[in-house]
Amino acid sequence: VASAAATHQLDVAKTLRHVGKPLPEHFSDYFVGMAMGSFAQGFRFAITLILNMTLQKRLDKWQKDAERRAVRCRCLISFMVSMLA
Repeated sequence: VASAAATHQLDVAKTLRHVGKPLPEHFSDYFVGMAMGSFAQGFRFAITLILNMTLQKRLDKWQKDAERRAVRCRCLISFMVSMLA
């Protein structure tokens, strides 16, 4: 959240440039919506961590299941899992 607050001004400038609006005239205009923008960025990061943790558990399970199979299959699945991760 702290890093999102620090980079919020860059996001404001980027968004305004994408929609074709002029940049803010006053420095304080860059801080409009900073609290909600920071919260949203922190929430997206938390969701990314949760998805990563869930996917890693699933991949570990698949890799353990593959270790019980033949060597050739195990190497292929291990490679595919590492590429997916």
